[in-house]
Formats: sequence, C-alpha cells, structure tokens
Amino acid sequence: MIGVTIDGIKLEVEDNTTILEVANQAGIYIPTLCYHAKLGPFGACRICMVEIDPGNRLVPACITKVMRNMTIYTNNEKVFKARKNNLELLLARHPADCLVCEKGGECELQEVCFKLGVSGGFQQPNNSLAEIFGVQQLDVSIDDTRTIIERDLNKCIMCKRCIRMCHDVQALGAIQFSRRGFKMEMGTFFGRKMDCEFCGQCVDICPVGALMNKMSKYRARIWQLTKTPSVCSYCSVGCSLYLNVKDEKVVKVDAEMGRGVNDGNLCYKGRYGQIFVNDPQRFTSPLIRNQDDGRLYKASWEEALRLVADRLGQVKAEYGAESIAGVGSARCTNEDNYLFQKLMRGVIRTNNLDNCTRFEHASSLAALDDALGWPAMSNSFEDVLNSPVMLLVGINPTETHPVFGIQIRRVAKEGKTRLIVVEPRHTKLARYARPWLPIKPGTDVALICGIIHVLIKEDLIGKTFVDQFTEGFEDLRRSVNKYTPARVAEITGLTEEQIIEAAQVYGKAKSATIIYGVGATQHTWGTDLVYSLANLALITGNLGKPGGGLNPLRGQNNTQGSCDMGMLPDFYPGYQPVTDQKARARLEELWGVELPAKPGLAQTQMLPAIEDGKLKAMYIMGENPVSSNPDPQQVQKTLSKLDFLVVQDIFPNEISNLAHVVLPGSSFAEKNGTFTNTERRIQRVRKAIEPVGDSLPDWKIISKLAKYMGYEMEYYGAVRIMEEIAQAVPIYGGINYQRLEAGGIQWPCSTTHHPGTPILYETGFPKGKAKLVPVEYKPPTEITSEEYPYTLLTGKWLFNYHTGMLTKREEGLMGVPEEGIVEINQEDADKLGISDGAGVVVKSKYGQVKLVAKIDESSPVGTLFMPVHFAHAYANVLLTPNLDATSHTPELKMCQVNIMPKA
Repeated sequence: MIGVTIDGIKLEVEDNTTILEVANQAGIYIPTLCYHAKLGPFGACRICMVEIDPGNRLVPACITKVMRNMTIYTNNEKVFKARKNNLELLLARHPADCLVCEKGGECELQEVCFKLGVSGGFQQPNNSLAEIFGVQQLDVSIDDTRTIIERDLNKCIMCKRCIRMCHDVQALGAIQFSRRGFKMEMGTFFGRKMDCEFCGQCVDICPVGALMNKMSKYRARIWQLTKTPSVCSYCSVGCSLYLNVKDEKVVKVDAEMGRGVNDGNLCYKGRYGQIFVNDPQRFTSPLIRNQDDGRLYKASWEEALRLVADRLGQVKAEYGAESIAGVGSARCTNEDNYLFQKLMRGVIRTNNLDNCTRFEHASSLAALDDALGWPAMSNSFEDVLNSPVMLLVGINPTETHPVFGIQIRRVAKEGKTRLIVVEPRHTKLARYARPWLPIKPGTDVALICGIIHVLIKEDLIGKTFVDQFTEGFEDLRRSVNKYTPARVAEITGLTEEQIIEAAQVYGKAKSATIIYGVGATQHTWGTDLVYSLANLALITGNLGKPGGGLNPLRGQNNTQGSCDMGMLPDFYPGYQPVTDQKARARLEELWGVELPAKPGLAQTQMLPAIEDGKLKAMYIMGENPVSSNPDPQQVQKTLSKLDFLVVQDIFPNEISNLAHVVLPGSSFAEKNGTFTNTERRIQRVRKAIEPVGDSLPDWKIISKLAKYMGYEMEYYGAVRIMEEIAQAVPIYGGINYQRLEAGGIQWPCSTTHHPGTPILYETGFPKGKAKLVPVEYKPPTEITSEEYPYTLLTGKWLFNYHTGMLTKREEGLMGVPEEGIVEINQEDADKLGISDGAGVVVKSKYGQVKLVAKIDESSPVGTLFMPVHFAHAYANVLLTPNLDATSHTPELKMCQVNIMPKA
C-alpha cells in the first residue's frame, strides 16, 4: 500500500492503481469519455486531466499510476481550463443536433458538457468553435446500409471505444481507424469487407450518437422507458439482460456490466432478437377447430379448457392413461414445466412425457447420469474460462452459444488457454486451436478411445483419483488396447502425430476441461461418445476440481431446467427415477395422488405409437415435433391421425395447423418464473409487459385445466410454484425468489443456507464410485456411395435460431433467405460447375431440398454444410430416421447426399 493525497483527502491505496481509480474510491468525480471500466486504459480524449505534485504537471487520470506521496488536484482552475479546452476541441467538429439526436438523454458527451458548464457550439448555429480551432465539421452521409446498426461518423469523437470493444472483449477486430488527423474515421482495415458478428457491443459502448440501434430508433427516449431485468430466451448461456418497455412494447434490450454470467455482454440474438414478443401474429385467444369446415375459431377460456378436459377425460376412459402423451418446452419456465409434468403424472396418470432434449442431449442425460451421477455441466463458465486446456468436441460455440464462445475466443487469443478443437470444419475457434483435429465425420468415438490409449500407454493418468473414485479401469484398459494411434489415424483421417499431440496436451495439463455440444450427441452413437468423454475426464482426474470438468452445452434457454423439472419419461423432477419407490411415495404424499411407476414414451417413440394406434391424444406445449424429427412430412401425417391434439404456443406453426384446440401461452417477457442455464444456474425471469390479448402464462393455463379435470392446482403466483418445487426437487431445496434477487444459484442447493455448487463432484460422486464404461467405435450406419458421394453436416448459424420462428419476426433482423443455403468447398463447386449464389438441389435417399449454394472454405472437400434454419427447406427432410439405441435420439448431424445445379 502507498499513501497519496487527492483534493486534500489522504488515502492508502494499492500500488499500480490509476489516479482515476483512486478518485472513484474517494467518491470524487473526474469526467471521462474514452475510458470505460470494461476496457483497458487508453488516454485518448484527455477530458480526465488532473494536476499532480511533484512536478505540477497535467496528466490524464485514466492512464497515470499513482506514486508514493503523490498529491493530486482534480478541480482547480488549471485542471478545469485544460478539460474545457479539450472538450471544446471535440465540440468544434461535433454537430449541434442534441434536440433530435437519438442519444439525447444518455449521451456521455452531453453529460460531461453539462457538468463542466461548457456549451460550445450547441448554442451557436455556425459553431464558432470550428472557426476558433480552424477545423471543418464533417459532412459524411449517414451509413444506414447495415441491417441493424446506423453509423453517423459526423458524431464520432474518436474515443476508440468501439474498436477496443471489438478487439479486446469480442476478440474479433472487425473494425479499425482509417486515415489520420481530422480525416480519421472508424472503418475496416484497408476498406475490406467487414467480418462483423453484429453483436451491437460497439453500439452499446459508444458514448455519443455515432453508432445507433436502427431497430429502436425514434421509438422512445431513455426517460420514457421502463427497464425490467430478465434472462435471454435463446441459447443456454442464460445471459442477464434488461427489457426496455414503452406502451407495453419491448423497444430495445441492453445489459449491465458486472451482472450475470455475461458481464453486460450480449450477442446478436440476445440484443436484437427479443422483439418477437411484439409480433402481431401472436396467438391472442383460445381457438377451437370446427369439425364441419375444419377451421379454427376464437373461443373463451372456459369453452376451450372445458373441451380439453372433457376430450382428454374421454380418451383416458376409453383407452387408458397410456394413450395420452405430453411434450413440454425448453423455452418455458421451470414453473411452467413443473406444473405440466405434474398435470400429466398426477391428473392424467401417465409418464409419457418429454421435451426437446430428446433431440439434443438425451445422450448426455443417459451417459452422465449413469457414469457420474448428474446429467449436467460439472463446472461453471467462470471456472471453465480459467482452465489451461480446453478440449472442444462437436461444438461451435461462437455460432451456437455466442457470448460464451466469444469468451473462449478471447482467452485463447490472449494465450490464457490452449484449445484442442475436434471438428471437421475450420470454424472460428479452429483458427486458435493447437491442435485442430479435422476428423472424418462420425469417427469421434475412435478418436477419444485413441487418446485414452495414448494416455494410459504414456502413464498420463491420475492413478490416485482412478483408484479412489472410479470403477472399471481394467475393463477400459483392455477395450482401448486396439485403438493405437496408427489404427485411429486410419479411421479418423488424422495423422498419428496429431492424435499423440492432443493426448499429451490434455494429459500433461495441470487441469483440463472438456466442452461438447449437439455435434457430439445428435448421432446414433452419441451416448457412446459421451461415455468415452466421461472416461477421458475420469482417468485423468479432471472432475471435481477447478479448471477441469465435463461440460455439455445445452441447446435452448431452459433445456436444463425442463429436464430438472422432470419433463422426461423416466425421471421425476430432480432426476429421481420413476421406478424409485421412495421418490414416488414422497411425491404422492406432496401431490395427494397415486403416480404411475412405469417409464413412459420418449418423443421419438410417440410417433410410432400413434401409427400403431396406441397413442390417441397429445398435449404439446411450446414445441414443434415437425421441425425436430426426421421426415417432417411424415410427422405431420402421423400427428393428423390423433383423436385429439392440444397445442399451447405463442405463434402458429405446422402443428397448430393440426390442433383441435390451440391455447395461447405467454412469452418470457409476460410472466414471472425461472430459467436454469446450462451450467445449472437458476435465474429469475420477470414480467415486463402484460400478456397480449387474452393469452395467459403457461403455468396458469395448466392450473386452470387441472381444475376442470377435477384436481385443485391453485397458485397465487409463480413464486408459490417455486416454493413447491423446493419441496419436490431436492437439488432445488434451497431455492426461493428472495435468494434469487441477488443473482443466480447453481444446483445442487439443498437448503436456504447452501451457497450453491459451482463445481460438481468436489467431495465425490452421488452414486458412490464413478463408472468407467468401455465403448466401441461403430462405423456410420450410412457411408458415401457413387449415388450419394458427399457427406452433409448440419448445424446452426449465429444470426438465426432454429427455423426462424422467432428471429425472422422483426424487419431488419438478418436471418437467412427462405430458400436456404448449403455451403460447399470451392474445389467441389468447380468440379460440379456450381457458382456462388447458384440454385442447387441436395438429395439423399430420404428426400431432397432446393437451396442456394454458398462457396465457403470452412468445409473440407467432399463435405457440405447446411444450417437448420429454413422453414421451407428443412434439413430434416434429408436425414436418416436411425436412432441411438440408448437415448432414442435421431441422427440429426450428418447424412450422405448428392448435390447438383438446379435445372
């Protein structure tokens, strides 16, 4: 500690502290413009000048470190004059249009001028400051050609915040200054095409009106907005955000530094994609299908709910409870899903329940629950980002989980972690990998077995951990004996050196973490791969400690939570097996009903059951089986055979067109509740606007329906449902809304005094010893042939979400063309005579789709890539119906195809 004096106040401060930081500690205001707490010190604007002694010098407070016995003056005449001169120099070329500037009321330049009493050119139409300083005001046309961002260089004050944000926080570097002096402007390197991810971070951090959000422009002034804290409704990162509302409309979205897992950062969808809640196509009243003309007509809630109760009751009475099935939603809250499964189990008396995890991470659920004990991420985001080595398998997080992906990119770029990326395509993170392992699609299991082989052979395993905490090591050792580097190289297309390097990098690290996604699980061998990844983490002792872990990134915002709530055919809430008599007895006492003991049908088993005549009615909340399953046309035909179909959703889709009754639910912005993100963090969702029309929160619809079916399920609000969840779900035992006001809590959290669990397995495994489960590599069920010579990979794009049901509902959102695209390597395109932007037909043995070709070198020769976001060109049309034998997850990631120019 060193002693300093600032404006007569004596302080003891840490060495290496800036004057600005000292002033903040002392509560002394120093104006700044280029400084931002999220960015490093820069010292460009010189508005923060202070005088120091010794030397009686003027220095910028944001970049000057304090020295022992330094005396600092922040508010004398010399300081004020320097600040005023520097501020007037900025004003000399700044337009005097505060009255109509969109930034008015939140402009930092305006605020500094007010506090320093500097009017400059703002009161002078001809701006005499420009004459005084001999400069000309810029007269640059406003650039509004971008879809969501407007750039007005006339207002730029050259603080470089936007550029530093893009380089230092986003680790992208899409923008840079060009030219020099008064002609300097923000642009790209040498005028190149901008490699922008349109996260809006530059807009958010701009202190003036040089960068603005086009989508919220002129919709409201800052003082007209009501801000409600909530959680993003897209991916499973669970970013904290604020919904800015005017006149019951969400006008814009922003975030706060220091709040939530995202620390104030948002991605493209999080910042600009929440406006779907305002869309006029929302369901606003219950609808009942007229059996005579087949059309849906508005109905009252009483009519609709009474009809649903009567028809489900009739089906149950005639065919039994097992003839009814329910599908819940990873986009709905924990409270919604808890009541939905309670209705199905406690009122209808069936375990025929599922959610979208069947198509995402059911393989993780099966393998992790069996091998380790908890089907979830083992370590927190914060901890993962501090790991010295990250192994990424089947995941492209800069596209699928952007904020977390950007954080990974930043620590890799800064050299704080070493990436091993297992991915056929050359993704953005593959650029930073050491090594990148471009394996043949479908050979992941062989690779991981090969890495384990090398680790055992080179004695790079955690022997003490293996002996104390695992069982089955000798069986595993024998099973991987045949996966030599030579054999694995032949299978995967890698070199032996690459395999050995990856094993050594992972095995020699003090700690190493594994991150994987649906690229690892949406396969017929997905469960085997998760088992093999668990084996890898276990034999190296990389579980139950900081910087280690096995971390599946779930797909949707509340996939983890919907599974936690028991929206599964074989688990009650909290992953209590339906076959567990003690768990069943406890819930029967809590709910006052007798519960079914037999595991129910998974989603992929429900469709065959309809065809077999065993399933007669379905209740589907916030899910679309047509877009999830292979062969969507057949799915529609199968669902049309149901005697009764209830759809509860916010927008029309393929299954609402088949529904006998449509119940209008509410979006996340219209209800209170909680989401649980992929790192097990339970977070509050808060009501920002009233439900549109006559729509209701989903939990309220379910509780009303239960009453019509003869079961009282009355709750004062979502807060009361969480109180019941805490009783029913041991891992949520310590969760309540009051605790969540201070921030999210990670389960297990057994009591109200428990702080939550950022890292699982620190004290051991819940079922005793962890299992090492030997697995065998199985070649893909379908291989390339003369008729189908290309391997098609499917995946997600940053700029869209699923089939665009939400992201395509705001004019200006980038989205993707309705006809869809397919990425093809230049060499393959040349061979086939396909040019960029040309129409093509992609065909498999199961179907064909018309697309637009996009030449891209990310995919290797012989491999195509198709995003899944095209409502009129589902990738699922091309995919095989084959399932993982354990998880019943379809093969959604790859198939064999041919591609040809469209005639």
